[in-house]
Amino acid sequence: MLLGEQPPGEAAARIIDVVCDRSPRLVRRWLGRHPDIVAVLAHAATGQITLAHHHLDGIADTAVHRLRPQLIGAGVLPELDHQLHLFDQWIQRRLATIDHPVHRQQIATFATWQHRRRLATAIDNGTIRPASIRGARGQINATIRFLDWLAARGRGLGDCTQHDLDTWFARPISTSIQVVAFIGWARTHQLCRPDLRVPVYQAPTPTGMPHHERVEIIRHLLTDDTIPDADRIPGLLVALYAQPVSRVSNLRTDAITVEPDRTIIRLGPDHLELAEPVARLLRHYLVTIGETPWLFPGRTHGQPCSPQHLAARIRRHGVTREARIAALHDLTQQIPSPVLADLIAYNPRVVARRAAALGTPWDHYAAIRTRPPHDTRE
Repeated sequence: MLLGEQPPGEAAARIIDVVCDRSPRLVRRWLGRHPDIVAVLAHAATGQITLAHHHLDGIADTAVHRLRPQLIGAGVLPELDHQLHLFDQWIQRRLATIDHPVHRQQIATFATWQHRRRLATAIDNGTIRPASIRGARGQINATIRFLDWLAARGRGLGDCTQHDLDTWFARPISTSIQVVAFIGWARTHQLCRPDLRVPVYQAPTPTGMPHHERVEIIRHLLTDDTIPDADRIPGLLVALYAQPVSRVSNLRTDAITVEPDRTIIRLGPDHLELAEPVARLLRHYLVTIGETPWLFPGRTHGQPCSPQHLAARIRRHGVTREARIAALHDLTQQIPSPVLADLIAYNPRVVARRAAALGTPWDHYAAIRTRPPHDTRE
């Protein structure tokens, strides 16, 4: 046996199947290149340990990132969201660099209850974006610097004054604004003075793609049969319906309902009836992807296509961020902002501000939603 001397039990057999799914020469080479991983797997295969995620967490080998999803798919390890797990590992490494015990506790609590909980919710409802985790890490790093800066002034968080905050935000450093969320969280949990005030950041309204360019991209995606359906469909969901790539990449096949007279896709809490050219493409694509829970499977076993990879694929066909912004601006002319916010996984206040900036204040209109599948109401 390659991983141990004892006859394999059920879990051990699955481990061996995962590791030994290539030619003997490649397997032997892999075993020689990853001795730390092999040692843990050998202990699991011979029954010395029951393999768990924490056994792999301490291994500084990038092969773990590819092996872990395979072990999950084989039923050796329990389900685990890869993005959230990487965030947890990053938090633990970052906390280990903080010497001040009070600061370390404050950062740990802020990271867990402000950011991790929000990220876990976004992952569960399919609205996580690549920028979400980057933004969380940026805010945590800025908060660590802020607490160190306060300590250098002889103050803790509870002693922070308005003058301290004004001085911090007056600095010519672009990341200074990233501590706004921390101050709000600290006020809510009575960790600082309740009267502290922070500046309000007003993001400019982004510019969308010219209408004729977006129409040409949509026409190209609808009519060019040389483009793979796995690129055409996500491209159309972004360019037509302003869907974030992060939500599209995490769509499951059970989010699609095909009825005799319509095809419906579930996007968060809403159901969207697809226009027939797009619906026809999607119905054809569904019969070609085989047995997978993911509408757009990734290259890693049991995982969806990553948002970054999917964005790169559709970008080759002209579906850029500017195309999505143009679609969003178009939809604000047609759909009330509370409904649109759910549909595109945006903060309702952001959509309302965007609609107001474009001269379409829909907030006073009643919500208009597509009736869900199997709803028999007239």
